[in-house]
Amino acid sequence: MDGILAQFAPFVQETGIIHFYTFNAGNEIPDLNETFAGRGLIPARYRSCGNVAPGIRRRAFDLVK
Repeated sequence: MDGILAQFAPFVQETGIIHFYTFNAGNEIPDLNETFAGRGLIPARYRSCGNVAPGIRRRAFDLVK
């Protein structure tokens, strides 16, 4: 996941938004936020978009640069 952000974050203009979808467990959210911050991205909005497996949810993040 970090590789994807590393590839695309440089192409986003200041105040631009990346809509990022991922599949993970809820306890992984703090690590995701650290990864986003390391790329200069601020999670402006986060939402769950449904279960895909026991304990795993699809999540959408709106990340502002």
